[in-house]
Amino acid sequence: VMGGEGAVGGISSKTFEAELAKDLGALLVSIEHRYYGESVPFGMPEGLKTPNLHFLNTSQALADAAALIDHINQEVLLGPSTHVCTSAKLLWIAVGG
Repeated sequence: VMGGEGAVGGISSKTFEAELAKDLGALLVSIEHRYYGESVPFGMPEGLKTPNLHFLNTSQALADAAALIDHINQEVLLGPSTHVCTSAKLLWIAVGG
């Protein structure tokens, strides 16, 4: 679940996404956009000053999501100690943003 223009406060079990994940036996992950909620580069209030807003763009948000997916695939789903998933073909569905 991609966070919008606000803090991510968790995922409700009563959402469409949660029901779909339950039905598919899927892992549900939420990502918070940089500069919203707790995810402010350079800390507060410095992070919201004009010279520090260069990471606030669509390309960076998509790169952050791709990095999170890579991390979860390698360290959580296919990791040597977890073996949650044995498939090298992992499917992801992005919702929100």
